[in-house]
Amino acid sequence: EAKRSRQVILLSHDEEFVQLVWDKVDTSYRKSLQIVRTAGSSTIIEWDIETEGQSIPNQDHDTLVEYVRFGNADKVPVVRAVRPWIEAWLRQRYVGEFSSEDSLGKMIAKIKTANEEAKLFGLQVSINELDDINDFSTEYQHGEETNKIKQTLDDGELKAYVKRALKFTGSI
Repeated sequence: EAKRSRQVILLSHDEEFVQLVWDKVDTSYRKSLQIVRTAGSSTIIEWDIETEGQSIPNQDHDTLVEYVRFGNADKVPVVRAVRPWIEAWLRQRYVGEFSSEDSLGKMIAKIKTANEEAKLFGLQVSINELDDINDFSTEYQHGEETNKIKQTLDDGELKAYVKRALKFTGSI
C-alpha cells in the first residue's frame, strides 16, 4: 500500500529521527516544514533541516573549519566553539570514559591520571596541547561580554588555536 501513497507527513520532536528519514528520501520528493508559535496561534513555515538539523558538535566543527578556510568577521562564535568541539570529539571517540557533564578541564584531569591499561592513556602524549587549548578557550567561555571579546581577541592567535584544535581531532 505504501507504493500507492502520494504524500507522507512526518511529525516528530526528534530531530535526529527526522534527519534519518530526510536523508533517505529523494530530494525531488521532500520538503521540510515546521510549526512555530506566533502571537496567540501557530503557523507552518519552511525549515532549513540541512543547517538546523545538524548536531551541535557538527555545527561547532563547521564553524571552526570555515573560520580557518575563509576567516570570519565575528570571532566570538568561533572561540566559543573550540572547547565544545573537542569535548564532543573526546566523548564520541572514547565512549563511556567521559560523562556529558565533564568539561574539557575534567577530561584533561582524567587523561592525566589514566593508567597504562586505560583507553585514555594514549592521550597523555597530547596533554600539553590540550592544556594549552583549554587555557586559551576557557578565557572566552564564561560570561565575557561579546564586545570585550571582540576587542581583545587577536585573529592570528585565534586562528592558530583553532588549527591546533582541528589538528588534535584529526580534522586537518
